[in-house]
Amino acid sequence: MGVEPGEATKPAAPGRSPAAPRTAAEPAWPAGLSARVPPRVAVANAIALQHGVGNRAVSRLVAGSARTVTPAPARRTLARDVTTAPGPPPDGIKCNSCSADQTGQIGAAHQRGKLLARNAIAKLNAYDGHSPGEVRDALQHHFHTTSANAARLVASALLQVIGEVSGTSYVCKSTPNGSSEAEAIWCVPWTDIRVYPLFYSNTELNYRGSTLLHEWMHRYHCDLDLGYAWESDYGGHGTTRQLFNADAYAMLAYDIGKPVIGDFDAPRSDTGAA
Repeated sequence: MGVEPGEATKPAAPGRSPAAPRTAAEPAWPAGLSARVPPRVAVANAIALQHGVGNRAVSRLVAGSARTVTPAPARRTLARDVTTAPGPPPDGIKCNSCSADQTGQIGAAHQRGKLLARNAIAKLNAYDGHSPGEVRDALQHHFHTTSANAARLVASALLQVIGEVSGTSYVCKSTPNGSSEAEAIWCVPWTDIRVYPLFYSNTELNYRGSTLLHEWMHRYHCDLDLGYAWESDYGGHGTTRQLFNADAYAMLAYDIGKPVIGDFDAPRSDTGAA
């Protein structure tokens, strides 16, 4: 392949010298001799073989000494951002008064909410007070601190909650409730989380997952509604207040916990299925 304009040629790999130029004393390669003969087969020997038994013998020699390359398995292209979980509800959840389609959508959102939290927990626990930068920025925005200790507190709260959400009971409501997408009774774990028609209007799976995570923080961590990320005064709240604010946890997980969407090699549990 020719060198593109502005592109440097590739240097020899470290520890290996470029091939030395052929000298005049070295026999030239005759026409018809395979160029695939590996360097360890001497030129004179290869020529003698060709003259003696023909190109077929040389081809067998080359084939026997050449490295066999096994083709890489073809990658599977699967959508990870599936908004409906087919089949029975995942994670032991219950969906009461819900159609099959609603059950599938709630199931996928439930799984994505757990994934957002798990990804956020891993990043929060790896945070050292300065990096990763996305964690520092998210902590500053949602909890108004960049403390590594605060990161551990947030991670601990998320870990507690996702350890309790298996078997959560949801109920589908047919009547809208103002601007509510979902609603949980505060700090009463055995009650239903109500899902309203507005929940389905935003089809982004990460957003739906964060909505359920917000409700889980009410139900399993006894957090309150002390401000929403979209409100203009959200940044004016103190850290202590934010540690009791359900939306701070949900939106931090949304910001740093979203999975990378794309091709991957095998099915994963975060596709929305059980």
